[in-house]
Amino acid sequence: MKLPPEIESAIQPLMSPLGGIGSVASLALPRLVPDSAEKAIVFTPRARPALLITIAPPAFPDTVRDAFARAAAARRAIGDGSVGAAVQVALCEGVTQGCSFAVVPYLTPMGRGRLRRRWDRLRLRGPVFAWLREVTRRTVVVPPEAAYDAGFATPLRELARMDGVAERIRSAARDSLHALEAGHWQPRWVLAHNDLWLGNFLFRRAEAAGGPGFAVIDWGASQARGYPAYDFLTFANSIDLSSGPLRRRLGEYCTALGCETGQARHHLLAALAALSTRLGEWPVQRFAGTAQRLLGLVEAAE
Repeated sequence: MKLPPEIESAIQPLMSPLGGIGSVASLALPRLVPDSAEKAIVFTPRARPALLITIAPPAFPDTVRDAFARAAAARRAIGDGSVGAAVQVALCEGVTQGCSFAVVPYLTPMGRGRLRRRWDRLRLRGPVFAWLREVTRRTVVVPPEAAYDAGFATPLRELARMDGVAERIRSAARDSLHALEAGHWQPRWVLAHNDLWLGNFLFRRAEAAGGPGFAVIDWGASQARGYPAYDFLTFANSIDLSSGPLRRRLGEYCTALGCETGQARHHLLAALAALSTRLGEWPVQRFAGTAQRLLGLVEAAE
């Protein structure tokens, strides 16, 4: 693969200490959504992967720039210490042929084999839940009551009458709305990734990175004032966490959030309600299935 001159000039200073640019290989990935980016791995002359380049598609030229801007904002919200170091930010960015691009260090992805992926889940579980609790503790904010209607009540009303989701979800949204109006739970804002599943983690050497032994990627849907519980439950679902450990982890998470464990379902429903108003390329059927699974996790942990 031949690099555009804008990208080649941007990565030369990064590759010079490693002996220069060796080869470049396009990374073949399935295009799950129309705005999927093109990716390429840059190797050293000794054939070691060193950098990963992400280039936005022509139909959505700003997506890479926007995603890494959100990642940088997330790291600032957390802080630049060891906890913030888990957020993958760009080494350099730019534009080529009208499309934004970003360059990051190449890190080790999840294993593909069944046994390897099982081992990866096990070694990520404790560190990721600890990281998520600390991120929550650092970024949690109690919204002003003036924000309740637009940020919580109105989305819950819309979810309660949304076509395409099960009555179980609509009923749960009504319950959370009534509990909000009665003052039985208090909303929260936190830094939310909004796609915190196993595939958005990469491994790295913690001692070399000055942070945990993993990096969190794909911050394009993140929000500085996001909704709690969704990230926690999405990750728990992706690693198939059983009910016993789930109950304990959820209790620890809710302590960091500053709420009772029984209120986790209300925070989840608020998150689902907000997400339902901006599904974008996310099909309603898939959203409905996700909502069912995550609500089932909360119920299993209560």
